[in-house]
Amino acid sequence: MATVQTIQSVIDRDVAGLLEDASQQVHDLGSLDISTLTTKQVLESEIKYLEAYSKIINQRLANQRRQVNSLQPVSQIPEEVISFVLENAVEKRYYFRDLQCLASVSFGWAALIKDSSSLWTVVLSTFPIPAQLMALKRSKDSALEAGCKAGELTGRNMDFIDRVAVHLQRWRSAVLFVHTIDRIAPLCASAAPLLNNLTVRVSSVASDRPCVVIGFFEGKAERLRHLTLERCWIPWNSGFYLISKRWT
Repeated sequence: MATVQTIQSVIDRDVAGLLEDASQQVHDLGSLDISTLTTKQVLESEIKYLEAYSKIINQRLANQRRQVNSLQPVSQIPEEVISFVLENAVEKRYYFRDLQCLASVSFGWAALIKDSSSLWTVVLSTFPIPAQLMALKRSKDSALEAGCKAGELTGRNMDFIDRVAVHLQRWRSAVLFVHTIDRIAPLCASAAPLLNNLTVRVSSVASDRPCVVIGFFEGKAERLRHLTLERCWIPWNSGFYLISKRWT
């Protein structure tokens, strides 16, 4: 009951303030000598009054919404607020686990998470395979952030890379750990129009293996700005240099 009384007192105070401000505006307008004004000046005065009145109302509405939102149960927070909270509450290292925890708060949160493609754009090799497939599906057309874990079994990393390679057109950033560079040569031969950040780390360089020429997206990675390569050889005629010219 105390909470209801508090809210009512706030409403009464704000309404009283609104009426006082409006009365002052009316007084100011009424103090003008209409007979000395042109029609245009009268209309301009009315517009100024209405604009001031509208501004006061919007400020009061914003204050009331903040009051209401501060008293809402966590399961009834407005969706736009929930979306902001969710996008800033998940840690990349434990991304899928954090999403699961947040989805357990309420049915509403779970439904919002399921339908928000922006919350499914991180796909890591550490995710269970069903979770990887779920993220690739629910992210829809959103740009992806894909990453392998260093030190994982080569086969598992390659299976992961093959799984996300189908969505190369959507890659925004990627971290790839591979045993030999030739395993990703076919992948890097395709265009990556959204790619901004790429890291490729090769764990083994065998001297008896033939040199593998990688075109690096055929020079078609217009947004690529950050590239980290370890144990990768880039021939001087590589399409990579078509990309790097933009950085100089």
